[in-house]
Amino acid sequence: MTAKQKLLPPYFGKWGGFFVPDPMTPALDDFASLAEEKITRSDFKSQFELVLSGVGVAPVDPKPVPNSQDVYSVQSTVLYFVAAGYALLAQASGRELVSGAYSETQALILTKICEKLSVPLTLWLNVATGADENLVRALEDGGVKVNLDSCRALFDEPDMYAFQRFIADPEHYLWATLNTVTGPYPYPAMTGYFAHFYTDKVVEAASKLAAGRPATIAAAGYPGFSMAGLLFGAGAEKVKLVTYEPPVEKEREECYLGAYTRAAMIGKKDFILSPMLVSAWEGGRVERFYTCAPYQFFAEKKGAGFVLVLED
Repeated sequence: MTAKQKLLPPYFGKWGGFFVPDPMTPALDDFASLAEEKITRSDFKSQFELVLSGVGVAPVDPKPVPNSQDVYSVQSTVLYFVAAGYALLAQASGRELVSGAYSETQALILTKICEKLSVPLTLWLNVATGADENLVRALEDGGVKVNLDSCRALFDEPDMYAFQRFIADPEHYLWATLNTVTGPYPYPAMTGYFAHFYTDKVVEAASKLAAGRPATIAAAGYPGFSMAGLLFGAGAEKVKLVTYEPPVEKEREECYLGAYTRAAMIGKKDFILSPMLVSAWEGGRVERFYTCAPYQFFAEKKGAGFVLVLED
C-alpha cells in the first residue's frame, strides 16, 4: 500500500490494516486517498448539520441517573452521524451505498439519509429484520434495493454481502458499516472521524456538567461507535474514557472484513471489536470494565466522580 494519509491511519499499534486479496489492493488504495480528500474539505462538517436536520436526531441532553448525584446518561445518536458521513462521501464520489442492516433502526437511519441526499442504496437484511414485511415494503417504497435471499440461503451476516459487493467494485460502490467499527483501511479511522462530530458535542456537555471536576465518559465496548468518535476527537483529552460491556468468556484474534482485530465471545455470540479500541485498551488510553448494569456500577464505584454514560 502506498497511500500515507495523516487523518486516517491504517494501523493502531498492530491492529487494523488492509487484509484483502492482492488484486483488489490498488483500487482500495485509491479509494483511501479519495476518501481522505473528500472528507477533509472545509465544507464537509457543515454539510452534516444540513443532512441531519429534520431526520429525528435528538440533541445531546444528559439526564441524571436516579439515586446518584454524579452519574448522568444520554442515549447516543452516533449512528446518524456515521450514516450521514458515509452517505455524504457516496454523494461526493458518485457511488452507490451498500450496507448490511441488523435491525430496523439501522435500516431506517440509512434510508432516511440516503433519500434526503438522493444517494442510491442497497441493503442486505438479516433474517430477523427481513421478516418484517411492513419494513421491507417501506424501504422499497423509499427507493431502497432490498436483498433478503442471501442471508436466508447462506450465512446470516448482511455486512459480509455488502462488503463483498464493495471490494469487488470499489469504483462504483461504497460500503457503509453501521454494525461494526472495523473493515480495511481506512474504515476504522473513517468511522471514528464521522462519529466524532457527535461525540465532540458529548464531551462539551460532560465538561459543562462536571463544572471543573474530573469527568469520565463511559461508552459501550461494542459495537463501539461512540468510543471510536471519542478516541478520534481531540476534545476527548479533556475527559477520562472508559468502556463497559458484559463479562467476556473468551477473546481471540480475528481477521474480519479486511481488518486485523479481536473478537469477544459471550455465550454463542461473537462481538467484533474495534481495532482502534483494542489498541487503546492495550495502551492505557481507555479503561475497560465488565458490567451488565453500567448505571449502578458507576454509581457504586468509589472515587468515580462525575460520569456520563453513553448508551449506543
